[in-house]
Amino acid sequence: MKTLNRTQKPLTGAIALVLTAWCLAGCSTTRRSKADPVAASLDAAATRVQAESQDLDATIGALDNLVNNPATDLKQQFQFFSTALDHLTDSADRVQRTEKRFRDKGADYFKEWDKQLAAMNFDSVRSRSGARRTEVSQDFDTISDRYEKDQVVVQPMIAYLHDVKKALETDLTVGGLESVKDIVAHADENARKVQTALGRLAADLSSSSARMSSVVAVTGTPQPAMGSLATSSTGHAWWHFWR
Repeated sequence: MKTLNRTQKPLTGAIALVLTAWCLAGCSTTRRSKADPVAASLDAAATRVQAESQDLDATIGALDNLVNNPATDLKQQFQFFSTALDHLTDSADRVQRTEKRFRDKGADYFKEWDKQLAAMNFDSVRSRSGARRTEVSQDFDTISDRYEKDQVVVQPMIAYLHDVKKALETDLTVGGLESVKDIVAHADENARKVQTALGRLAADLSSSSARMSSVVAVTGTPQPAMGSLATSSTGHAWWHFWR
């Protein structure tokens, strides 16, 4: 019996080494999910939208400080506002470029999914995967449309703030500040609405990214279904304000 045990120990160790080697070899050649590039692009979009919201907040804050808390020398405060507005403009441009990237990634992904469906042999598997493809693509289109609609509201706001900048560039005086006070108050009110919408959009983009990723986040709260994306609060009831 003792001899048998001595034989088993090296054999068991050898098997463990082989299994470990297989695991390491498999891990080194593991291919990522075809949905991962889409998930990564959605996550990048969420980061861009968050940055855009922060830049909007900084711009409105600088403008409000200039108009409602003017210093002895107005030039420095105006420069803070001008610089913040430039950052906001650049941020919005990056957001628009990011939209094209994640739409392109999505188009490539669903095209590949269609190829896989065509190559399947069993109708039962093809039918189930096809239904899932429809569900995922519809949800992707929903978040994409939300992204586009929210940016439609951001762009006129930025143009509006640039007009305020032009007005103050030629009339950076106490009287000039007084003349735009009501305009700045309206801009601040509507900027808060846009920021709320951008915050929700960023959260939904992150959730969509998590649902499409092959990396599962372990949390106590399950991810909501993609079809339950919140409706944008930007609306267009106040859109006429920017016209």
